[in-house]
Amino acid sequence: MSASPSFFFRERKGKINWRNIANLDIDKLIEEGDVNQLENYLSNITYAALDKEDFERMGDATLLKLFRLSQYGLEYLLNCQNYLAEQTQVLDISYRQTEDKVILISNSFQSLA
Repeated sequence: MSASPSFFFRERKGKINWRNIANLDIDKLIEEGDVNQLENYLSNITYAALDKEDFERMGDATLLKLFRLSQYGLEYLLNCQNYLAEQTQVLDISYRQTEDKVILISNSFQSLA
């Protein structure tokens, strides 16, 4: 699937909320499948500017949690992408079937005229 012609990478601004990441019970988030909470974390980590000091200050456990959160976010986004691709195919088939019906009806009306 190709990107939209208007897609561009945004500038990274702000900081990751490390306190929220450290306090996150990622196993509970995954167990509950809480995509709303996942999306909230993703919006923070996606557009934040990371620097060397972030990695020096945070412990391995927090960085591992950040990495796992990123993995689950990517998995969720791939799932969304696949779902949208499937829905596009279903709608395309429905559109073509409807278009064929319209042509048949249009031809029927033309033959009556």
